[in-house]
Amino acid sequence: MGRVAKYSLLRYIRQNKTANKAILPYSVAPYEDESLYSYIIRVALAFGISPGSFVHSYLPEIGYNIGEIDFDVSIDENQIKALSSKFRTDFKTLYKTSLRSFSGILFEKPNVKTTMPFIDALREVNTIFTGFGYKVCPLCIKESLNNSERKAIIKSLYLKKFWRISFYLICPEHQLLLIDRCPECGASINFHKGYLQETFGACYRCGLFYTDFPQISCKPYPEILKTFQTLYGVLRQGNGVLSYLNGGRPVKAVVYFGLLRNFVRVAQRLLRIHKDYLIKCLKTEDILEIAQKYCDELGVKKELKSSVFKNKKRFEYLPVEEKLIILKICYNIFENFKKFVKTYKKELRLTREVLFKHWSGQVNFLLDLHGRL
Repeated sequence: MGRVAKYSLLRYIRQNKTANKAILPYSVAPYEDESLYSYIIRVALAFGISPGSFVHSYLPEIGYNIGEIDFDVSIDENQIKALSSKFRTDFKTLYKTSLRSFSGILFEKPNVKTTMPFIDALREVNTIFTGFGYKVCPLCIKESLNNSERKAIIKSLYLKKFWRISFYLICPEHQLLLIDRCPECGASINFHKGYLQETFGACYRCGLFYTDFPQISCKPYPEILKTFQTLYGVLRQGNGVLSYLNGGRPVKAVVYFGLLRNFVRVAQRLLRIHKDYLIKCLKTEDILEIAQKYCDELGVKKELKSSVFKNKKRFEYLPVEEKLIILKICYNIFENFKKFVKTYKKELRLTREVLFKHWSGQVNFLLDLHGRL
């Protein structure tokens, strides 16, 4: 990196005899919406040490390298307490940076042994994340660089924890699509590898800055923006409303998103058979247009208008362009389920098996509704 830390952290650890008891010379405060993974990297860089060396030497109790586990999910409450002491940071503040803070909103309790609903999944290969686990907004990145920690040896941007949410595909501040891979070389976002570049915040493989990623505006698509703003509102307020659920009264977000995740399964199943028909009858041609634009801007060779959705992967493993289409189709069904079943029951052969196969949670009221229509 060509830089020498004002505080040699490794020397500091040796002087304190053990990394388990060493407390940082000064605190680096997490941002309110920052992810835990991002925060740990930013702390390491603030002291001029690579994220890998920092975790290995200073956080040995974790037992993994920075690129070998999903830090935002896998670190438990006891480990967060230990980190809060070492980092001179309040536990509640640090806990909010982890994806565990979405307990009771996106899911009941975190389960690190399986893919969690609506949390983008990571694939770890030799400390490198592959797939589409992280997304970024180029303008948010630019703004965060301007607000870097003043004492930091290496100025660092930060990643928002909301960018790990599978349906969080549009930046609400800038109304831009989030980018899940490098448009130059196709590499996944590996934030912890970016320190290898002269200026932090670039693709680890080709060096393209995150701030130079394409800015794909959603402003010309008000209906798409409305869909995502509604979902973000439920996430923020902790409850949501559906006309056919709970008599049209608000329900807890965990119920709302649990039901939505089941409808994602339905949408994926129907898109594999009736993609063109669904897009036409639900009037969602605009989502194909912006998804195709996303592919073109990133150099992804896909013709979404002519291709058939054969991908059977879980929603949390899919790229942004496929999530966009699935989620928009899904939301139209989800929001107007009664009308959808009544209108297209015969044409799409909407049997109970097609609609409710492998569902989680209580669906008796939907089964009754399906039977009456």
